[in-house]
Amino acid sequence: MLQKRTSMGIRWMLLFLILSSPPAAAKTFEKVRTLPVKGTVAVRSEPEESVPGAGEVWSDSVHYAAQSVDYRFDKNTILFLGDAKIRYGKMTLTAEKITLRIKDDMILAEGIPDSAGKPVGTPVFKEGTEEIRGFRMTYNIKTKKGTVVSGKTAFEKGFYRGECIRQMGKDVLFVSRGTYTTCDRDHPHYHFYSRRMKVLVNDKVIAKPLIFYVADVPVFYLPFAILPIKKGRHSGILTPRYGSSRYDGRFIRNVGYYLASSDYWDTTVKTSFFEKTGWLLESDFRYALRYRFRGSVTGSYKDEWRSGERVKRRWNLRLSHSQTLDPTLSFRGSAHFASDKTYMKDTSLHPIDRMNRTMRSDLFWNKRWPKSGNSLSASISHSKFLDTSESTLYLPRIGFRRARKAIFSPDKLSEKADRWYHALYYSFQTNALHTQRKRKNSLTGTLEDKNSTDLKGDLKLSTSQKTRWFNLSPSLGWSERWQRAEDGEYIRTDALNTSVGLNTKLYGLFVPRIGALKAIRHVVEPRAAFRMQHRRITRGGTYSFGGERDPVKPQRFLNLSLNNLIQIKTQKGKKERKLTLATLNASTSYDFERETRPFSDLRTSLSIKPVRRFDVRFSAVHSLYDRDDTFDPLRPDLKNVSLTSSLRFSGGGRGKKSETSGLRSSTDPFLHRDADSEERSTIPGLEPPEDDERTSTSGPWQFQLSHYYGLYKTTTSSRKTSWIKGSLRFNPTAHWRVSYVFNYDIEDKEMTAHDVSIYRDLHCWEAQFQWTPSGYREGYYFLLNIKELPDIKIEKKRGRGAFSFR
Repeated sequence: MLQKRTSMGIRWMLLFLILSSPPAAAKTFEKVRTLPVKGTVAVRSEPEESVPGAGEVWSDSVHYAAQSVDYRFDKNTILFLGDAKIRYGKMTLTAEKITLRIKDDMILAEGIPDSAGKPVGTPVFKEGTEEIRGFRMTYNIKTKKGTVVSGKTAFEKGFYRGECIRQMGKDVLFVSRGTYTTCDRDHPHYHFYSRRMKVLVNDKVIAKPLIFYVADVPVFYLPFAILPIKKGRHSGILTPRYGSSRYDGRFIRNVGYYLASSDYWDTTVKTSFFEKTGWLLESDFRYALRYRFRGSVTGSYKDEWRSGERVKRRWNLRLSHSQTLDPTLSFRGSAHFASDKTYMKDTSLHPIDRMNRTMRSDLFWNKRWPKSGNSLSASISHSKFLDTSESTLYLPRIGFRRARKAIFSPDKLSEKADRWYHALYYSFQTNALHTQRKRKNSLTGTLEDKNSTDLKGDLKLSTSQKTRWFNLSPSLGWSERWQRAEDGEYIRTDALNTSVGLNTKLYGLFVPRIGALKAIRHVVEPRAAFRMQHRRITRGGTYSFGGERDPVKPQRFLNLSLNNLIQIKTQKGKKERKLTLATLNASTSYDFERETRPFSDLRTSLSIKPVRRFDVRFSAVHSLYDRDDTFDPLRPDLKNVSLTSSLRFSGGGRGKKSETSGLRSSTDPFLHRDADSEERSTIPGLEPPEDDERTSTSGPWQFQLSHYYGLYKTTTSSRKTSWIKGSLRFNPTAHWRVSYVFNYDIEDKEMTAHDVSIYRDLHCWEAQFQWTPSGYREGYYFLLNIKELPDIKIEKKRGRGAFSFR
């Protein structure tokens, strides 16, 4: 709070406080005067240039609180003793002893030695969210400069310490003999040390020199370093990555810069240098405006060399854009171009890019009319299959859809919404598609153009009527389709579709009251649906008019299904629990037009979960006919069957998960993907466990065992599959995590995979070791890294070079 005063304002205020005090204090009037333990003191500060009357002297309010407050006339100071606290603007200072020198607007804060000579009540300085602790502090209210002796402050999970910290202005700190670490120990496990540091708050730290210590052992030295400390998304130099591979030799990746000069766009430019294969330049430009549009332009260029000679120049370009023009109109598009078929496979570190052998580009436009339920869409799509050079182009694809709508609305007729005809609905949709294909001739091996056009319309009437015992769902539909086949022939197909569905639910309730079991409920849901289609095909003629008509071929089907659900309710004390014990479903269909084997295969599925730790899933497919095509439903012929069972145990409480694990991916846009980690994921046997199981400590131990059995039969042969998969994870101590996973093939009697993983939480560090003893995934991987600075690490990978430290 600002108050306008004259240059003598503070003296008049202090005189008023003295004269208004009780007469009992008159004995100390000339030397010391005791003030209230809580109050406000006015101090001088320079006016802001933008404030009217800038030549005048203004005063600010300093709020204070302490066990005792004394004013010393001889030194013109105020002494705050015992849990002293001063608040000035956004600044708060607490200490056992605080001295306010009024004449030069200086604040001095320090602790007081206890009986053992150890200082207590050392000062703590807070301004906004920033906090600095120290042995002794001075602060000038007028210049906003200060000094901290043996200071310590925390910033975004990091801790800064300094023998002497001087604040030179609002956002500038000078630190003598400073250290930085993310370890919260008084004697940290690692730290960065610099003799001189300049800290630009929320910007950067300039250190000269910079030495990295593990414990008290120096590991590496840099003559100077500039380290960004901006919060959130910000521009900066990317962290280079070093390594080697059999194909590229030694390399340095990710040498570049990330530019985020706007909240609406950013860009990354980086390059990589390879000892054997040349260099790679990559760029990524992204832009976005929330709720309006977003997009990106990503590209790369590879200058490939072999044996000192340029082999080829290769490139890749990707474009994407999506935009919401208004709440009912949207547009999106993407395009992918490359210089050759194998570019992504040879240069990308992402497994999906390396395995993808199809390049796609598309444009899509969509318009909706919410009140009427109508929508219109148009798109263009192109796909190219890199291995065969075949391609497919949809130009265009147009669709119109009328959502399901009631024919008779109760609002319009001013009637209640319980009339049967209020459940009558209609819907309509039409699609137009022109396709251009390039297909390889199986005899000549050359690519041939294949063009076709397809126009289709569907109109459907439907309803759903409920009776006391059944649900009835009839529908009637008409579809029209015009085609121009790849050979140029015109084909017209008319189809009338009708269907009637009937279903109900039957409930059975049993109350056995055996122990904790209170009730069993059985739900049976039979379903039957009859479908009929009359289809007429016309070939040739002028756009299918006047051509030859094929005879109408009616198609009639009856779909049958029976679903069973068994639920139980248990009660222990006042705690009631409901769960689904089992489900059993069966389905088949009948084709009235088929002369042999009109019944389709009988499909059955069963799921049982009696307890939380155990479940069984069973599925089977049976033929209702014998080998002579004789209908024999009492002795169905088994075609295939699968059985999966799993057992899970865990114990010892909930545990916890390492919250500071550096193994988790960061959401900070400045931290880009770890190229080496992505490359490692493509090495057989070095895939990371799912759900970050290395670092999970959710319970001292977990055990899981599952079995799978499958039988597949044909008319001439049969094939069996059977395997057991198990995993054991346990925590010997609070900081160790050991896991073992195996997969055993019972039919082949061999171990197809087994992995051993060991994780160790080292406070601010973490270490992991993963080993696959045998199989196609054979290999091992070791990593030691700082949790909050995962780029500082030591790792070893089988067959991929030596250590990597960065």
